[in-house]
Amino acid sequence: MGKNKLVIGCWLLVVSILFSISFVSSAHWITGYVNDALDGESANGHVVVMWNPVNGKADNLTDIIGVNGNSAFDHVYMMDCEMLAIPCIAGDKLLVEILDSGNNYVSNYSSIVISFEGYDIVDNLTVNSVPVAEINYPVDDYIGNDLSIDFNCSFNDLDSVFGDISLYGNFSGVWGLVEKASVSEGPAIFSRSLNEGFFEYSCYAEDGLVGSFSENRTVIIDRVDPNIDNVVLNESSFCGSAPLRVTCNTDDAFGILEVLIQVSTPSNMYNVSSVFLLAGDYYSDIVVNEGGIWEVVCFAMDNAGNMKASLPVPFEASSGSAELSFVYEEVAFSNLSPIEFESINVSANISNSGCISADDFTVSFYFGDPDLGGIQISDNVTVSVGAFSSLVVRSLMEPVIGLNNIFVVLDSSLGISEDNETNNKDNNSFSVPAWQEFYGSIEAAKGLRSALDFGSWGNDTNLEGNVFMADSESQISWLDLFALGKTRLGVNALDDFSEVDTLLGMTGYIDSISSTYASSSFDGMVIHRKNISSVPLVQSTDNDNFKTGILWDASDDSTGEFDSVEKEDIVFVSNINRDSVGKYGTYDYEIKIPAKLREYDSVNVQDVYFYYELI
Repeated sequence: MGKNKLVIGCWLLVVSILFSISFVSSAHWITGYVNDALDGESANGHVVVMWNPVNGKADNLTDIIGVNGNSAFDHVYMMDCEMLAIPCIAGDKLLVEILDSGNNYVSNYSSIVISFEGYDIVDNLTVNSVPVAEINYPVDDYIGNDLSIDFNCSFNDLDSVFGDISLYGNFSGVWGLVEKASVSEGPAIFSRSLNEGFFEYSCYAEDGLVGSFSENRTVIIDRVDPNIDNVVLNESSFCGSAPLRVTCNTDDAFGILEVLIQVSTPSNMYNVSSVFLLAGDYYSDIVVNEGGIWEVVCFAMDNAGNMKASLPVPFEASSGSAELSFVYEEVAFSNLSPIEFESINVSANISNSGCISADDFTVSFYFGDPDLGGIQISDNVTVSVGAFSSLVVRSLMEPVIGLNNIFVVLDSSLGISEDNETNNKDNNSFSVPAWQEFYGSIEAAKGLRSALDFGSWGNDTNLEGNVFMADSESQISWLDLFALGKTRLGVNALDDFSEVDTLLGMTGYIDSISSTYASSSFDGMVIHRKNISSVPLVQSTDNDNFKTGILWDASDDSTGEFDSVEKEDIVFVSNINRDSVGKYGTYDYEIKIPAKLREYDSVNVQDVYFYYELI
């Protein structure tokens, strides 16, 4: 309050002096008070200028505000308008404002109309605070790979919340205005797509009177991946636990931010940071402590965020102990297409990649996974495999119809210490078909030449007839044969096929009777001069020259249809087709039957009988 009283008192004193002067002088004094800027800049010492806009600003008077001016009082100026080149007269309108002294501090102008008094007092002037431009983003010396950058500039002014903010830059090689926006106090965002390179920019804020630039900043746009020249290992062979230094040589025009080494072990993967050595070399030290194939990859990231990966560098490490596994991870068979109970070899190629010998361990062979109830095929085989050596171990087996999934287990008693015990079990499988195929020629002599090859009718080129196969115990009544799937009255009985599957134990097979004949064709056949209609037929092998059908014998039937309770005899039939091409060559017949047909009657589970008739 004391300061305000002093200012008011001084101002009243100035007015009193002017009033006194007006009576002793012909001068017409113009005076006024000037407020400090809101940012703290003092009005004292600044210069005010006065002019008559009718006569132009070139005809003006100036005064220093404050004690060094005409008024000799703080914040006050005083000028005699009659000192203008064209002296003022009553009724003239004069303008007064603060001049820019080179520091951007000015003011809006105030006006005064000259009165008939000896003086006039101008409305207060206020020193204008200079608006401030600030850069919010990007940070100085920004490096990035952006396709577009948002330049975020803020306008700040103590006198007003409204103004203009502009982005200046050298984005095209020459400094200039890029974009301008009118904003209320706060940020403006200028989005720009830039090519690769080095750029400078600044923000400019203006309030209608003056403006100011922010500091200059730089932006680097780099979209080029760093170079990776090589990845070097300081060791080439490993046995047991050993140290390894991986060195990655990389460079980038705008600097490398980080280098990582990705390590893939036989059982794991992890990343390790690297240390800068010199001349673009970054290194990481790791411990090789597991036998098997390892791999390292160098990842380099530059300061712009671009990343480059080297090609994998593989190397092999050997366990410090024995390390058993299967070569190529495969169990092999001497015959992949055996028939049921045909003796074949199962072999396993066992490798010891460890640094010491694996002595006196067992190799076991199983039908099915032993951990899920698999059955052992034969006695264990005890073997030894030297360091960095391999050995083939074999066992005999007799396959069964269906899927044969054979497992081999190494060292089931865990007598050999290994780093990795998870690769000591392997398996492979093959399938034995439920069907067996027979083919051959027929001769008139009717002499049986072999189990699968019969004679032909001498010189008879028009040989016709049928061949049949049935269980050895079946007593066939040839005149009582009907198509399976039909009753004696010719009505459909589609469950016949599933009933035969049940009787032969083939229900779960993928090539069961039901699935094999699911898409059969139907045709009539003449058997023993009797026409049998709608016989279900499928290809005997892989073409239509030979087809196999199924018949049932009604001589033992009491219900009028085939059923699994009465278990009527079943007969497989195929036409004789003289000198025709089949799957295995040129011959007269080709027929297929389920191997389990021999078990249809359990008295003799080994034999089936072959029959033929010639027409």
